[in-house]
Amino acid sequence: MISLPMMLVLYPIHKLWGDPCRRELPTFHWFLLELAIFTLIEEVMFYYSHRLLHHPTFYKKIHKKHHEWTAPIGVISLYAHPVEHVVSNMLPAIVGPLVMGSHLTSITMWFSLALIITTISHCGYHLPFLPSPEFHDYHHLK
Repeated sequence: MISLPMMLVLYPIHKLWGDPCRRELPTFHWFLLELAIFTLIEEVMFYYSHRLLHHPTFYKKIHKKHHEWTAPIGVISLYAHPVEHVVSNMLPAIVGPLVMGSHLTSITMWFSLALIITTISHCGYHLPFLPSPEFHDYHHLK
């Protein structure tokens, strides 16, 4: 309900930086650079927006909804108040591709990776070769 309208608003803005649907695909090296920049921007923006949402003013009204689930289940990673979804889930993920004027294939790969990693961090299982979600599980118990 929120993601589609926001994408429709952001698409014309994205076109100002470069056509995301251009014919030429990005090279693999360029994609890796984009991925590094996307990750850096997303990590910083998510960290500070999440810290802000833990402030008592915002926690009760907005972020508490996400913490209602204390059992680790991957699907609830995006269970959030609409304001939190925009500020903490969507904006950190989309700013990198907007800044870089990225191709739709880069954006699709980035969103897929971001969603998979977010789901894994909420799944409650320590999977081989992946970061442990134990800290995040503890975070939800508080």
